[in-house]
Amino acid sequence: MRNVTLQVPSGEWLASSWRQETSRLLVHLPAVPPLRDRIAVQVRFADLPARATVVGTAVSVQKTSPGCRVEIAPAVESMRAVHMLCAVARGEQVSFRSRAVRYLVSLPAIVSWNGGRLLTSAFSVSEQGCGLRWPGHPPSIGAALSLRLGAGRQAHEFRAVVCWSEPGGTAKVGLRLFTLESVRLAWRRFLAEVERSGAAAG
Repeated sequence: MRNVTLQVPSGEWLASSWRQETSRLLVHLPAVPPLRDRIAVQVRFADLPARATVVGTAVSVQKTSPGCRVEIAPAVESMRAVHMLCAVARGEQVSFRSRAVRYLVSLPAIVSWNGGRLLTSAFSVSEQGCGLRWPGHPPSIGAALSLRLGAGRQAHEFRAVVCWSEPGGTAKVGLRLFTLESVRLAWRRFLAEVERSGAAAG
């Protein structure tokens, strides 16, 4: 995933960076990315205390001098961040909740649950746990399961409990790690690896 930073005045965000009519984000990059490339844009307002990470896919590229202009289609899970940024830029009252750093990832995951195994992927990880895509009906809140994140020698195994779920075509579930100290230590080492990999912080 390509990580970039976009620092603009809030008025410029509304006027040119975010295209409401097409739901596209426009950014200028020094090098031309491949189409369909995944890009994490860390948006910061120059005149207001607001920032958020928008992850999406490059859907068009126009060469400029220098660099290029890239049109990004945000992922569904990033639209909440987009709406928050738009609300702040319009001067609306927005409540900010303090939370631990969340890294935006795309990691293979194997979940052992209810006597079976599910192959899926994680879209975010944080100090407390992770978010998974869940094809089919999600498990109940409070359900305990085993989780294997990553592939090959880089894979890690954990025990966790479902703390939230979001239905949809492909549902999403949030997992909170068991509080055993051994699990926490292993998870902190895993997060350090994710941070060193350059994953975007949302």
